[in-house]
Parts: sequence; structure tokens; C-alpha cells
Amino acid sequence: MNLVWDGAPYNRSQIVQDAARELEINLQPLSAYSPDFMPVEHLWQWLREDVTYHTCYLSQVDLIQAVSHFQHHINLDPISLADRLLVKNHLDPDEEKLKKDTQGLYKKYRNNPKPGVGSWNGHIKTYEHQRRDLNKLLDDWKRSGCGDLDRIRDVIKQQIKQILEEAKYLVNKPAP
Repeated sequence: MNLVWDGAPYNRSQIVQDAARELEINLQPLSAYSPDFMPVEHLWQWLREDVTYHTCYLSQVDLIQAVSHFQHHINLDPISLADRLLVKNHLDPDEEKLKKDTQGLYKKYRNNPKPGVGSWNGHIKTYEHQRRDLNKLLDDWKRSGCGDLDRIRDVIKQQIKQILEEAKYLVNKPAP
């Protein structure tokens, strides 16, 4: 039997590979997912950038109207729409080279901190911590009615200041 599935880590585990071999199942991995080949991914990104980023709609109706306006607007100029959503039929080899860890730095520093820099997992934990803080802040904002800025302005201002300070620190910190 042939089984086609994605390359998720649990699908690549040794125990799964051994069990498949024992059951005479031929595992066929799908090729890596690339949003570059999916024009709808670019459309969703465009919609988010133009309609939902940094915007809080007071009602579902307002959001639906904004999406409808976006749809109407992009359909007025089909040539620009096609240009913006042009489908790639190949990946840029120079760009793909940049995505590969040819020096094995990820494996080398994943768990072992480099003096003065930290480990990859340490960076990930810091990022996750900041993400949780930001999500909590956004949830608080949503619960507040998403319009009463006077009530939450000072809290948000302080939280954003802390997050920005941490982001500046991480941006300037050399990668492991």
C-alpha cells in the first residue's frame, strides 16, 4: 500500500517509519508546502493588509462591508489584480539558498547557548513570551469593546513600550 502524507515531524519519526515498513506501507511524502505557488495565499495576505490589519470593526456587518468593498475595488482593475497575484512556477534559487542552514548553526546552537548570544530555543522562548503578552493585550482590548481607548490607553502604552524595548533588544542581538 502507498500512503501519501505531509512531512510533519510526527510523520517522519523513526517509530512511524519502522511501523510502516513492518506493515508494508510505502510512505510517500508530499513536497514541501510553498505559499509562493498558491495565489490565494497572496490574496488572503492582501485582504488582511488592506482590511483587517490594525482595524477593529464594531460589528460583523462592518467587517463584511469592508471585505465586500475590497472585493469590488480589486475587481475594477483585473490587470493589476493579475499582476499582484501572479503565480510563480519556479522558486528563486538565490532566495532558496538563503533559507538553508549550510553551516549547521541551527543544530549547533539549538540547545547550546553561544556565549553572549543565547541559544535558538532561548530566542524562541523569548519570542513566544512576547507573543503571549501581545495576544493577552489584544484579547483585553477586544473585551474592552475595542473603542474605549481612554480606559485602556495607559495599560496598552506601558505594555507596548515593554514589548518594543524587548523587540529592539532582540533585533540588535546577533543570531546564534
